[in-house]
Amino acid sequence: MSQIIWLASYPKSGNTWLRLLLRALRDDADTPELMGAINESTIASNREVFERVTGLVSSELLRDEAAQMRPAVYRQLAMASEQTLMMKVHDRFDSPAVGAADFPVEVTQAVVYLTRDPRDVCVSFAHHLGLSVDQTLARMRKESLYLDSGAEPLAEQLPQWLGRWDRHVSSWLDNSSLVKPILVRYESLLSDPLATLTALIPQLGLSATVERIRSAIERCQFDRLAAVERKQGFAERPDPAIPFFRSGNAGGWTKTLTPDQAQTICREFGPMMRRLEYDPDLASESYQ
Repeated sequence: MSQIIWLASYPKSGNTWLRLLLRALRDDADTPELMGAINESTIASNREVFERVTGLVSSELLRDEAAQMRPAVYRQLAMASEQTLMMKVHDRFDSPAVGAADFPVEVTQAVVYLTRDPRDVCVSFAHHLGLSVDQTLARMRKESLYLDSGAEPLAEQLPQWLGRWDRHVSSWLDNSSLVKPILVRYESLLSDPLATLTALIPQLGLSATVERIRSAIERCQFDRLAAVERKQGFAERPDPAIPFFRSGNAGGWTKTLTPDQAQTICREFGPMMRRLEYDPDLASESYQ
């Protein structure tokens, strides 16, 4: 039996980029090949994988029925794999349908939780969904929010319970039934990918030389990923007209959010922002 490294995050927090970097470290492949290999099958909520493992038609199941079967699917995937799996997860940790975690500890090698300033998350998520900032912010504040093919452009995936941004974060960081999550800030990965990956890799039970890490970073630069996406597309792109890889920067919210929007995010999520070292006071200072 192999094990699974869970790469968990709220949507648009850099999960796919981290997954590409880790895959580049493992595989000696160029950028187009890496992007072709990173597809829906490496997402924990993938509908096709669920149906292949269970032999069921997921659309015939109630949302909670499918959720209750997902831990067994992960066990089967781990049993069938010859190498460690890296699974992207947007689900909140504590599924209301399962009554516990969706992620079985016996097949878990490590858990990474990737965070990003919620102000930047809001802007990027709005682009991803093709919605306004206000519509997206309303979703990020909604406790009952699901990413659901009936309401969002994610038909290839099973429904995923997100809930509020801050409670999504705490559900993973404060869980008591899985291994302790490794917290990675998107901003750190962006500003110093070499140092961030060098510290992360041994915690995942992996190894890589400095030269291999540098090579992975080079192959996964945003301009290269965006160029490949324009040429050949990308499986996780929600809409052909909406690019998946845009700028990938940090602090871009100051050019997009209105003062009221920024202050609403900070008012709603201030305690968790401070815990993660995202200064909510910047909401007002950035516009002075």
